[in-house]
Amino acid sequence: MDSIPFMILTALLLTVFVLGGVVLVLRRQRDQRPYTTVKDPDVTMARVWAEWMEADLASSHHKLRAEARRILASHQRQAIYDDLLTFEEKILGGQYPLTKLRQEMMASVDRRMINVEILRLPEDDKSRLRREQPEVIQTDNHAREYILANELRLALLREYAARRYGDRAENDWLYVYERAAQYKRRLTKARILQGLAASEEGDEDSRQQAIDVVDRQLQIRLLQVPPGTTFKQDDP
Repeated sequence: MDSIPFMILTALLLTVFVLGGVVLVLRRQRDQRPYTTVKDPDVTMARVWAEWMEADLASSHHKLRAEARRILASHQRQAIYDDLLTFEEKILGGQYPLTKLRQEMMASVDRRMINVEILRLPEDDKSRLRREQPEVIQTDNHAREYILANELRLALLREYAARRYGDRAENDWLYVYERAAQYKRRLTKARILQGLAASEEGDEDSRQQAIDVVDRQLQIRLLQVPPGTTFKQDDP
């Protein structure tokens, strides 16, 4: 498996967040064509769902499965299942399904970050946000259900990608993207509060634009990483 220095990426991301720079270097390991090799063509989303949801209690993700069964109603779980089948049909009917899978997993990470940060807002700010932006989930309970559904869907996409395309490894591309999302949390909260204040401060706006550029570059680079690639953390 290929190995890419992770601390270099982390240091650059931190520099961007602190200084508002627009630099990211992620060393390319192979050519940049999307990867299309199927590890196991017999793997389907329906099969992955059935086996994952009925997995042994001692297996990984037991807590997530238990919470999904306990908190999400049967019609909510069915809606997630139907959505996953529709998504599978869509990506298999087009080009580069693994690229589409990774993009959707990245979007799931972003949805988690935004909705968790909204839940963490002070009550006054959260109430005002929901008043002024009807598209925001309107209650804490519904927001928690949404976050749980998003986590369940992400876990199934991850399992499907691993089994069908061999796209899972320790400290792989998704690990890198989730770590990067942690660095964006503070700015995400600031952006929400800035929207409530209905003001645009030049410095903050420039910083956000810089981070948006870095985020897009990071996504592009991670979409190019071969399945099974690991990112190593260099010694200090």
